Amino acid sequence: MFTSGSTGAPKGVPISYDNLAHYVDGVSTLLALPDGLRFSQFFDLSFDLSMHDIFVSMRHRGTLVAPTQIDIMMPAGYVTRERIDAWFSVPLLGAQLGAGKRKDGFGGLRSMLFCGEALPMETVVACRPWLADGGRMWNLYGPTEATIAFTAADVTLSPRLDGNASIGHPFGSNHTALLRNDTTVAKQPVVGDEGELLLGGPQVFAGYSTDAPSPFIAHGDTTYYRSGDLVRIDDEGVYFRGRVDSQVKFRGYRIELGEIETVARRKFGRKTIAVVVAGGGAEAKLVMYHLAAEDVDGSGIDLRLLEDTLPNYMIPTVSVALDVMPTNQNGKIDRRALASLTRTD
Repeated sequence: MFTSGSTGAPKGVPISYDNLAHYVDGVSTLLALPDGLRFSQFFDLSFDLSMHDIFVSMRHRGTLVAPTQIDIMMPAGYVTRERIDAWFSVPLLGAQLGAGKRKDGFGGLRSMLFCGEALPMETVVACRPWLADGGRMWNLYGPTEATIAFTAADVTLSPRLDGNASIGHPFGSNHTALLRNDTTVAKQPVVGDEGELLLGGPQVFAGYSTDAPSPFIAHGDTTYYRSGDLVRIDDEGVYFRGRVDSQVKFRGYRIELGEIETVARRKFGRKTIAVVVAGGGAEAKLVMYHLAAEDVDGSGIDLRLLEDTLPNYMIPTVSVALDVMPTNQNGKIDRRALASLTRTD
């Protein structure tokens, strides 16, 4: 798999047979599903989560049911018609399912899994009526470098009413630690601890196949992958707070906002461009800001020109010209201010 890079050069992530075997063993034990179920298959084969669909359904002697494009737009009909037992998708598709009403003739889902981006508790609540009696709903988390998913939270009965769901605890042979702001490493963090999430165990890859800085940190006799994710430890496990850098999850894809900015500056000949994710859930969109004063030739910004360089999910929806770019105390572009500006306009 190749992940987006802030320099515009994708990073190759080689996942070994052993990495994948440990994932399939760990998640299968966690889910404890019976054999012979019918599994959804929403993920494109270029998305690492598709490997879960293929190998976990194979492990359980199941049937993998590929939906049509219309099914993806109307997942309630697909689930009911195909008698799906095990659901796996990004949260946005779950929100579409939750907006539909479960028909009386459908027995319900044995398992619902979400991964790829933050899971809003509103989606959890909306999807609960789709579970069969005894069915369970899980929120999974994990970067490509740690093989599909690394932690899991059973949110079937989570008491949270708003915000995002916890990402839970490591499963299988996985283990985590926390790199605190004071640079100390906590192998057994306590409730209230905050810092960068570190990942260790047999699911973590051995290193990039392309030229890239080392993503690892050594602590004692253990080497951890630095996820770049800021988390807080709470009663339900690990709670995602954001990214250390500008990397974000958008529509289920992991992207570097810096890569979009690099391409856009080169394409449009501008020095000052900032891309932010504005809004949340189904309303989330990529917005590109630029300085009006830099439009010296009057050509403006035509976002369609990015189509020959960037995939569709990385192309901003709208471009906004500003007279002054908001900055923080360090003189850096204040991206939070830009995102707030979009939501209030």
